[in-house]
Amino acid sequence: MYKNNFYISFGVWITIIPFLGIPGTWRNTLVFVSGIFFILVSVGPIILEKLQPKIETEIEKEI
Repeated sequence: MYKNNFYISFGVWITIIPFLGIPGTWRNTLVFVSGIFFILVSVGPIILEKLQPKIETEIEKEI
C-alpha cells in the first residue's frame, strides 16, 4: 500500500517539475536525479535480497 502511494507521489513530482519555473539546466538535472532515485528505489530491494547470504532453515537442515 505504501509503495503505491510512493509511486503516485513520485509521478506527481515528475509531472509538476516543468511548471515550477526552474531554469532549463537545473530542471534537466532534477529530472535526471529523480529518475536515478526512482530506479534505485525500484530495483534496490531486489539487489539487496540477492546480496544477502542464504540462511538455511531448521527444516532444510534436517533433510
